[in-house]
Amino acid sequence: MIISRFKRLVGLAFVAAAVVFLLFSSIFFKRDLNMVHGSGKVVGLTQVGSTDGDLVEAVVMYKHANGSDYVFRSRVPRGHAKYRIGNEVSVIYHPSYPKDARIGSFLSKWGRGLTTATLSVVSLLLALTFLRSSGLRDN
Repeated sequence: MIISRFKRLVGLAFVAAAVVFLLFSSIFFKRDLNMVHGSGKVVGLTQVGSTDGDLVEAVVMYKHANGSDYVFRSRVPRGHAKYRIGNEVSVIYHPSYPKDARIGSFLSKWGRGLTTATLSVVSLLLALTFLRSSGLRDN
C-alpha cells in the first residue's frame, strides 16, 4: 500500500516534470524560429580552463541587422581550422537579444528545444512506468 502510493507520487512528479519540460521546449522553439542568420569574424581566442584543455572561447564580432556591431564569446574546439582569428563564421541571433548570439549550427539553433522536448518524452515514459507499476489501473 505504502509502496504503491509512493510509486503514484513519483509517477505524478514525472508527469509534472514532463509538462514543465514541454513548456520550456515550446518557449525555446518559438524563440529559435525568430533567429536571424548572419556572418561574423573571429577577432580573438581565449583559453578555457587549464592550458591542456580541448576548448577555447572564440570571440566573434558581427553586424546586427540594425547596423550595430556586437561581440560575443562561444566555446569551440581547440585547433579547429574554422575558428582561427580572422576567419568568418556563421552567426545566429535573435533580433531582440543580440548579445545572446551564437556561432550558427544545427545544434546551436535547435539544441535547447530538442533537449527539453526529449526530456519531456523521457519523463512521460517514466511517469507511465511508475503509474502502471503502482496498480493505478486496478483501483
